[in-house]
Amino acid sequence: MLKLLSQCVILLSTLLWQVTTPKRTYHGKTFHYFNNPSFRGRIVGGVQAPPHAFPWQALIQRSFPSLVTCGGSLIQLNKSKNESDLILTAAHCMYDKQRHLWIDSKNVTVILGAHNRLNPYEESRKVHFVRGYLAHFYQPSATDNDIAVLKLSSPAAHSPTIGPVCVPENKDVVKPGTACLTIGWGATDSWDSLGALRMVSLTITTPEACNWTPLRHPQEICAHDFSGGGICNGDSGSPLLCEQGGRYFVFGIASWVTNCGEVSAFVNVSHYSDWIRGAAWWLDEWLVKAEPTNT
Repeated sequence: MLKLLSQCVILLSTLLWQVTTPKRTYHGKTFHYFNNPSFRGRIVGGVQAPPHAFPWQALIQRSFPSLVTCGGSLIQLNKSKNESDLILTAAHCMYDKQRHLWIDSKNVTVILGAHNRLNPYEESRKVHFVRGYLAHFYQPSATDNDIAVLKLSSPAAHSPTIGPVCVPENKDVVKPGTACLTIGWGATDSWDSLGALRMVSLTITTPEACNWTPLRHPQEICAHDFSGGGICNGDSGSPLLCEQGGRYFVFGIASWVTNCGEVSAFVNVSHYSDWIRGAAWWLDEWLVKAEPTNT
């Protein structure tokens, strides 16, 4: 049984696709939710998520040298406050491969409380600047260690549309055959994308089923929707969400896929659990510049 953290969102028992609005309480309570669905759909091609059903989903935008959009997850490691200032995402979202440079945090914004990324007038939206970030031995020429923690310039207050997701411990595992889901604003085919947040149910594969590619690393989890759904361009950094004991945990971070809709590779968050906590401490205590330090 996974350790349940109090800063996480509790799921309500409702029918498939039925979304409820319970009494709104903060600090880890449910805002809008439904049980882990056994639906079939895909981000590639699209099943729209109920608005604000995933209050931790972050829209990360890079403005320089070119506009790049990624996903991320709002997390909270300090139980004492009703606010969060940490974002979990993919390291490659913060790296400019053309110039071979880390992105200056001044060119990165994080939008929380969004549902339609193309609608800047959503009342629930809160725009945050990034004070700095930390990456973990990320090698741009490979795909391993594709994880980064971003520190917001100011904390995001928890609300019905903004709240943290659970972070698993390093001993926690998600077994092959487990039904999970992922969400994102990425492309619905190889190029086209839609504005609303989308979701897809994925099944965790065995390590053997994931070894079809030489890019496979033990720090990754692979998941697949056998009807052809999965992550695509623009979904990088978004969470792989697995439900345990009525709460969702971010067990993976969308990292790469060979072709949209095929087996999707996610960073194994459990493997980096201790590093995430160390990175959060480092960012709190020693943040002096935007360029990340590999630790």
